[in-house]
Formats: sequence, C-alpha cells, structure tokens
Amino acid sequence: MKKRFAALCLTCSALLSLSAPAAAVRAPNDSGQPQSSTGNTSVTIPSDGTLSFDQIGPRVKANNLTLKAAQESLKSAEAMDWDEAIDEMEDAIDAMELQISMLVSSGAGELANAKKNLEHTLNQIAITEGKISNVSDITDGMFDSLSLIALGKYSEMQAASLKASLESMEDQLDDLQDQKEDYQKTLEDTARQIDYAAAQTIAGAESLYLTILSTQLQL
Repeated sequence: MKKRFAALCLTCSALLSLSAPAAAVRAPNDSGQPQSSTGNTSVTIPSDGTLSFDQIGPRVKANNLTLKAAQESLKSAEAMDWDEAIDEMEDAIDAMELQISMLVSSGAGELANAKKNLEHTLNQIAITEGKISNVSDITDGMFDSLSLIALGKYSEMQAASLKASLESMEDQLDDLQDQKEDYQKTLEDTARQIDYAAAQTIAGAESLYLTILSTQLQL
C-alpha cells in the first residue's frame, strides 16, 4: 500500500514539474470565442477539421502519458478498501474477546471445583488409632484438587496473555481508522493536484495553439 501511494506521489510531482505555466487562459468572452491573456479574440479557428481550439483539452488528456499515469495511480489508490480491513480487525477483536471470556470462565470454574473437592477430601479424613485409615482416598482427592487448581491457573495465564494481544489489536484498529482518514484526505489533495496540473498543461497547449495561429496570420 505504501509503495503504491509513494508511486502516486512521485507521478504527481513529475506531472506538476512538467506542466507549462499558462500564458493564456480558456476564458471565453461574451462572444463565446476563446481569448488569450491579452484579451485578443481576433484569432481565426481553423475549419479544416485538423484541430479546433475546443479539442485541445480532450486531446491533451487522452495523449499525455504522465497525466494518464497519475490518474491511473489515483484510481488504483482509491480502490484500497479500508473498510474491509477495519471490519476484519473488528471481527478478530470480537473473537479474541470471546476466547478470553471462555478462558476466564473456565479458570474460575476449575478453581471453584478444586476448592469444593479439597473441602470434601478434608472432610473424609478418618483417623483410627492415631492413624489416617483412608490414606489412598485422601491422596487421590488431594491430587485431583491440585490438578484442578493447575488447570484453573493455566486458564488464567492464557487469558492474561490474550488480553495483552487484545490491547495490541485494539491499538492496530485505532491506527487503521486514523490511517483511513489521513489516506482519504491525501487522496483528495492528490486529486486536486492532478486537476491543477492538467489545467496548467492544457492552458500551456492552448497558449501555444494561439501563438501558432497568430504567427500564421502574420506570415
């Protein structure tokens, strides 16, 4: 994306540097004829079909390679779908939040079960003649409780790790939204630059056209 945008900017810069300063402006007077910067409207427009004054603008736009390249680059840059990228990031954030919620719930449930199991195990301790008579059952109960505690803590650790990733994704989403606004503004500025360069190039061609006609009349 950045390479495409840099190419567009370079093309526009080249276009602006190549556009000739306007010595004449396409500003028809009340008679509807084109006039030069001096206000001269006595230039005769050829009627042999070779090239009329009104055809200069379309001819320049159709054949100026630099101008056409800038316009194509602008179209390509405008085709960038920021909304799709933003929607995908929002979907990924929603999925991450759901996964975190499930891990937190699972961890809390495992720790709660571990507490109940431990309490039940402790209540089952039976002492006969100063010795625990059901050592095997107590050992199994304690092991189950410790396993549940480990699983609960592991779920909490996973949730904490994903929360850090979630914050990073939210920052990326904010960056995408900011970049979308900046990108659109830059595209608008670039479009104005292309229009200005095209107008300058056409005005220069029109000025040259009027100069040639004036020279032919003098000859």
